[in-house]
Amino acid sequence: MRVLFLAPTRYVATMTFACEAILDLAARGHHVDVLVSSECHPPFDLAAPRVVIERFPDSLTSPLRGLFAGLRAAAERRFRAQRYDLLVGLSQAGVIIAHRLAARHGLPYVYFNDEIWFGDGRAPGVKRLYGRMIKWLECRANRGAAFTVTQDPLRGRHLADVNRIPIETMRFLPNSPRGPAFRQPSTFLHEHLRLPAAARIVLWCGRIAFGDGADELATSALRWPSDLFLVFHFPAYSWISAPRRRRIMEIHGQGQVRVTDLQLGFQELDPLFRSAFVGIVFYEGKTLNTRLIGHSSGKLNSFLRAGVPCIVNDYEGLRWVQEGGAGIAVGGAEGVLDAVQRIAAGYDAFSRAALELFERELSFSRKFAAIAEEMERRAGGP
Repeated sequence: MRVLFLAPTRYVATMTFACEAILDLAARGHHVDVLVSSECHPPFDLAAPRVVIERFPDSLTSPLRGLFAGLRAAAERRFRAQRYDLLVGLSQAGVIIAHRLAARHGLPYVYFNDEIWFGDGRAPGVKRLYGRMIKWLECRANRGAAFTVTQDPLRGRHLADVNRIPIETMRFLPNSPRGPAFRQPSTFLHEHLRLPAAARIVLWCGRIAFGDGADELATSALRWPSDLFLVFHFPAYSWISAPRRRRIMEIHGQGQVRVTDLQLGFQELDPLFRSAFVGIVFYEGKTLNTRLIGHSSGKLNSFLRAGVPCIVNDYEGLRWVQEGGAGIAVGGAEGVLDAVQRIAAGYDAFSRAALELFERELSFSRKFAAIAEEMERRAGGP
């Protein structure tokens, strides 16, 4: 089977479920050609046999060439060079172009959904109209897909409702790394930040956004116990305003706060998560996507796979972590230190629960097997 994977999202390298699906298909002997933006951040560099990556100039709109011009042109070049059996569209742009190509070439396609979009209803003027147009195109394309892959049933129900598609067409794939859960602590961050090997790291990994509590947490951590360190890992590509980044960088090295901007590729992240004693998984609560983040949080899933208990927002889409005994849900930054101390008091039980929760709910390897087989059937066999 030869698959054309349309992955125009600039942050595709942070979308674990998509990266792992590409690698898994290649490991099964299939050829996967991947179209990605030339402006991916971090860079998209999956090294694997039978995976070919082509980068296209990132162009969302062009008055002369139309929507998603760079992606469309790259896809047409691939079709002139190769025959494909199946298309995969990642995100809105990916599924819209997959729909167009499928109609032209008579191929089945699958939608890998990353976010639930509503059409930018609160955006001003032209941006609102553009968002509604893209949403209409996404819904039309979604209805033509062989099936849709999203991360969990809760998100699936909302996506089905918003895009007006049958829930039966949904397949659920957590945004998790491949492989089993196991506990093997690392000193990767300790060595990088020159912290004592016995230091306990509370790790905030990835983006920060207004209203997610990062500033308040950093300020409170200045006065934490001497063996407990709050470490922020937000690489250069993180979606973060310059003033907020500067404020947190300014307190790097003060009290118990440390910051790292290590540039790590998708396949280099595991030691980072294993360096943590506790993981922080906070999201701002303004959108349905974040309140129902569920199994789509790549950092949460990676922490749990490493047996690292987590402190999460008290949102509907995150309370399952506490309910599964793998962490504690809090109302905000003010509850973090107490939660860390409670986890420390029963650490082994929390860690075991994290491993068990991952294997029970978040295993990519088990859940993707059925999806890969269905993709093969849709394409006409392996």
